[in-house]
Amino acid sequence: MLSHNGFRLAKNIQPDERVLVSDIYAISQALTYCFSFLPPETPAKPLTIVSGAMAPADLELGSALLKQLWKTHGHTVFDLGTKIRPRTWLEAVDKHQPNVLNISCMLNTCIPNLRELLDLLSAKIDGTRVCVGGMAINKLIALQLRQEYHVPLFYGTDFIGIPKTAKLDYKDQIQRDNTINLPYDITALSPGESICCYGIPLSEVIIAGGNGQDSKEFLSNFNSVVIVTTSNQPATKRDAKVLIRQLLKIERFLEETDHLAFAFYYSIPCPFCLSPDCRKNEGTCMNPTYVRPSPKAFHINLLKTLENARIPDLGLNTLILVK
Repeated sequence: MLSHNGFRLAKNIQPDERVLVSDIYAISQALTYCFSFLPPETPAKPLTIVSGAMAPADLELGSALLKQLWKTHGHTVFDLGTKIRPRTWLEAVDKHQPNVLNISCMLNTCIPNLRELLDLLSAKIDGTRVCVGGMAINKLIALQLRQEYHVPLFYGTDFIGIPKTAKLDYKDQIQRDNTINLPYDITALSPGESICCYGIPLSEVIIAGGNGQDSKEFLSNFNSVVIVTTSNQPATKRDAKVLIRQLLKIERFLEETDHLAFAFYYSIPCPFCLSPDCRKNEGTCMNPTYVRPSPKAFHINLLKTLENARIPDLGLNTLILVK
């Protein structure tokens, strides 16, 4: 997803690191074929799911695999196909009375149609859960849409990846002022340097300026905070890439322990694009997986939060909200 040839910048990636769209499609089809041979389970409470690709997208990869996965779990899936308009989605809701809508948005031009559908669902107030994914959607967009339309909306990987069973309380896994017991390859970025992680209560986050109520409403989606600090200053673009990938591992580490993690931007220049080609401000970043919002966009004062939580400021700091 980070280097396929659907991106203009794929030409700047080494040949041995490049993944073609055809490769992704082939893997998706092969896995779907393998899943089709698995005997379906018999869940205690089977779900009815309506799935498809939002118009104008005419291709779906991950959602096609999800459909087969959910079928093996014993759920009923109605496939609407591709290029599905908002009114057609709504008709399918009325017809099938689904528990979940599984919507793939592969293009930025899908977002206006997704907004129209969410507006229609908001008016129905029937509690239908919406699972969204695809290259045009990320965790931040999903959270913003959920707050804007007051619809139970989930980002794809968070919806399917988090077990619905009871789990340890977060405070049992990360103690205040203690570093997380991370794998060595995460903490040891270079000899003598490490990334330190501190778990703190949500109440210690300092909100300053702007509409504080909106920020508090956003933070209410989460339970705790992990502050990540490091003094490792990248000297080259390659070093910066290594550092950011290590920070991404921390996010994955949290999510693999059954938490929803939402991270803010890393305080180093983005090393993944050539400056003249950067289109992040237009909302069409070539590498959306690496894009993180600034804490200032949500009126979070990171430095004052560090001071309030008595965490040393090592120079490079970021904040991860955790649920």
